[in-house]
Amino acid sequence: MISIKKLKFYKKQIKFILVDQEDPIQILLDKIKGSSLVAFDLETSSLDPFSGKILGISFCFNFNDAYYLDLSQLSETLHASVVENLKALMQDKKR
Repeated sequence: MISIKKLKFYKKQIKFILVDQEDPIQILLDKIKGSSLVAFDLETSSLDPFSGKILGISFCFNFNDAYYLDLSQLSETLHASVVENLKALMQDKKR
């Protein structure tokens, strides 16, 4: 499911997009791959980086859209797959 909420922020219309299913996740990953600059923020179950589980990740790569990837609603298998794909993207030295 993709939920889109539009809000005015500093006189700009910004879309906040919730991504919590497999097909939209792949679309989001492809958009991240195609972006030269990406900001992200993690939401975790703990402040301890060694024991906390990633519950969600916020992304922004343009001025008009913000994405929240809700990992807490995914199966363990899909959750692990998404984290591995993101890890590979962030460790890609060609980017």
